[in-house]
Amino acid sequence: MLVLAAAAAGQAKAEELDGDILALKVEFQDTGRELDDLLAEDEALSSDDPRVTEIRGREAVLVDRRREIREEMADLEARTPEGLSAKAAVVFADFRGAADHRFPVSYNPQAALVASLARDILGRVG
Repeated sequence: MLVLAAAAAGQAKAEELDGDILALKVEFQDTGRELDDLLAEDEALSSDDPRVTEIRGREAVLVDRRREIREEMADLEARTPEGLSAKAAVVFADFRGAADHRFPVSYNPQAALVASLARDILGRVG
């Protein structure tokens, strides 16, 4: 029972101090899922399908919003482990693809280090 109370207090403090960061992480994840769905739908359609224009327009809106989310998060200081973890989750999502040396075309050693740091943070506080 004490553990549950401590966790609830920790989450309440995180919401109080880092609520903006936590909300941005959720929005980043939600827009990422929607973008993945749209990209899959886009790939399945023929290029002359009338829905392609609408889908690509929505994709562009989501890409722009995800850029804005990153910028907004960068301007906010994480004040709790949960806030730090939220920022690390966004960083890891962005850099994990370039961090795999098995794919030399996309591999980038700087990205690998950034992804590794984010993964370490997530492992300790996430």
